[in-house]
Amino acid sequence: MNHMAMDGRGFFQFLEMWAAAAKGDDVVAGKTTDPVLHDRRLLPFEYDDEQVGVYLQHVAPGLPRMMQENHNAPPLSCRNFTFTASALCHLKELLANVEDTGTKKPSTFVALGAHAWVSIAKCRGFTDGARVFAAFPADCRSLLSPPVPDGYAGNCVTTCLISLTGEELTGPDGLARASSCIRTAIAEVKRDPLAHWRDWFAKVEEIAPGPMVILTGSPTLTCFGMDFGFGRPARSDLASIHQDNQVVMSAGRDDGSVQVSVAITADWMPALTEIFKVDA
Repeated sequence: MNHMAMDGRGFFQFLEMWAAAAKGDDVVAGKTTDPVLHDRRLLPFEYDDEQVGVYLQHVAPGLPRMMQENHNAPPLSCRNFTFTASALCHLKELLANVEDTGTKKPSTFVALGAHAWVSIAKCRGFTDGARVFAAFPADCRSLLSPPVPDGYAGNCVTTCLISLTGEELTGPDGLARASSCIRTAIAEVKRDPLAHWRDWFAKVEEIAPGPMVILTGSPTLTCFGMDFGFGRPARSDLASIHQDNQVVMSAGRDDGSVQVSVAITADWMPALTEIFKVDA
């Protein structure tokens, strides 16, 4: 699942429907499991075909030949981190205290996204004036007019691209800066989710190459609430996490917890592990 057929929310909707069908249930993970929908005509977006053309022009300019993977890249290490409910509360309180937002705490995605962005910058030594980018998808289902039906399981996301210098990220107020940057990007998407659909790739290509942290998933998506007839899963691993500095969030097995899966060049995983932990 790399957004070829569906996005993360659609993928989990499909799994929930599959689990319910396997057990003969009408409800799984606390939600009614109606058949998922995969009809792009459900999207109120008249430039769909044009968008496909823009996308293919950038990711596969030599069709029918596809871009080749870089097999000389250093090996990656992948690890799952679990943030308990108390650890998340501690992280949000810390952010609420350092950000100029009064008593309003950040969302779980914002808090963990900022923490991951700063942690990766620190462990990899991105501490100078060069920009360190972060990219994350934003679900547009409820933002379009009219809203997309709940059962739609195809792609319906836009991508947010933000950056701060390494010096800003690793400085004393780095966490607050990162959180504020993520919040601002989310607010812009809410104002106009389709503002940059034509020029997004051009904007990316104009940016000088630099380190990128990829933030994906959502703390609301869970495999642990699904039962295919064998009981709840004891472990959940992501097969699609394969990019350096990639961070994927999903709901943890225990109530209120979040599992954060990270892929990073193997040499840097020990340093990240020490920085990334949050003591409640």
